Amino acid sequence: MAISLKKNIIFNYIGQIYMMGISIIILPLFLKLLGSESYGIVAFYMMAQGWMAILDLGMSPTLSREIAANKNNKDNLSIFQLKSLIRSLEIIFFIISILVVVLSVFGSNYISLYWLTSKDISHNVINHAVILIGIIISIRWFCGLYRSGINGYEEQVWLNKINILFSTLKNPISLVLLYITNGNLLIFFYYQVIIAAIEILCISYKFYHLLPVVKNKVPLFSWSEIKRVKSFAGTTAFTACLWVFLTQFDKLLMSKYLTLEYFGYYSLVVSVSTGIMMLSGPISTAILPRLTSLYTEEKEKMVELYMNSTRFVSITVLPISLLIILMPYQVLLLWTDNQGAATWGKELLSLYSIGALCVVYTAFLHYIQFAHGNLKYHLRYGIISAIIIIPSIYYAALHYSVYGVAVVWLARGLFGLIFWAPFIHSKFIPGIHLSWFFKNFILYAIVDILIICLFKYYLYQHLSNKYFQLSSFILVVVILLGCNFLIKKISDK
Repeated sequence: MAISLKKNIIFNYIGQIYMMGISIIILPLFLKLLGSESYGIVAFYMMAQGWMAILDLGMSPTLSREIAANKNNKDNLSIFQLKSLIRSLEIIFFIISILVVVLSVFGSNYISLYWLTSKDISHNVINHAVILIGIIISIRWFCGLYRSGINGYEEQVWLNKINILFSTLKNPISLVLLYITNGNLLIFFYYQVIIAAIEILCISYKFYHLLPVVKNKVPLFSWSEIKRVKSFAGTTAFTACLWVFLTQFDKLLMSKYLTLEYFGYYSLVVSVSTGIMMLSGPISTAILPRLTSLYTEEKEKMVELYMNSTRFVSITVLPISLLIILMPYQVLLLWTDNQGAATWGKELLSLYSIGALCVVYTAFLHYIQFAHGNLKYHLRYGIISAIIIIPSIYYAALHYSVYGVAVVWLARGLFGLIFWAPFIHSKFIPGIHLSWFFKNFILYAIVDILIICLFKYYLYQHLSNKYFQLSSFILVVVILLGCNFLIKKISDK
């Protein structure tokens, strides 16, 4: 079990690092090949994909939890019930996917005329692109159901291999296609449709291969199975909707109030801060099903896994995050080689990155509630946050543009880390908060900040060559990782 978990975490990080590495390299090249306005449409596509999470209705994480809890159950009736649930969810997902495509067709004209602001791209091109975006996001959203099922079986090694394959097809290969076609935006989206279709075929085939065989019964749509999981799914769905609003509402507003050029810059900034949250993704993917299993079997080991996972995030994610927070202009300029983007986005990047780092740690509060099967506090927190944050984002966007929105995002993250974390720990794992906060976070943060400040003020300013700058960033990350692992080794004694 332990070896399998470590292997999953390792492959999750390999997959995540590869996909993030691809994004780091590809996004600035997309900006150059497409131009800032066409890149703004690609940014709109990525935002629309994020909004699709609302339509999941909690079904994907519910399926993952059902599989994780019952994967060792060999009873034929239980297997039949599980497969009936899967078939029911598939039918619901299919209907919603079709509706999304229909809405994109009928709504494309409004979006191209009244929502997206462009100087050089024709209305017809934007209209056509919006329809293709609807098709792509509906297919990839449906594919998420099968991914959750595979994750429930803890087949994350295979999942990461396939993610690497399709990430390569979707990004570097599409970059080649853009180069050949002189930055043709519509060909880019047609290509993404084809890759999305192939991807869902591969993922669904693997998922069905993992499912046990039901003897003498054919699974059909079942309202009883939907009703059985509706409480957990409903709570998960509601909190997921709130999360989407809290994390995507600003992007939706900015796509309306910014020109496509500046929305493209804004999306680059948000991509970097989102990358911070993605760095912790491999941990959550690996430990969620394991925490759930340990809760029903060995609670002491569950707490140990929870603490070790938080510490591992501090060792691996914190150094890169703090480097971005403390050196935003240098990071953006080195990444995009675009003076305008770096100057425009440096303050935003620091604010968003601090908020994102807080989210990385407060996400663990959800993991422990998820494992307990009790999301009532998570639900209440989401509701209160939405009531306060969403109007605040709207007000900030109207009066203070992107900087106001960034401050709201920062305030929410800090509140969660400073006030919400001790409350949740007191309810689910009493007595661990001070150790969790100081030993697993503050200790590493202090050391990392000192090293980065020394690097920024005494070394980096003397480097003028871009390749020397990049090499120095890599070197300081390696030093930070080494120091963090040393801290862990000393603190474990």
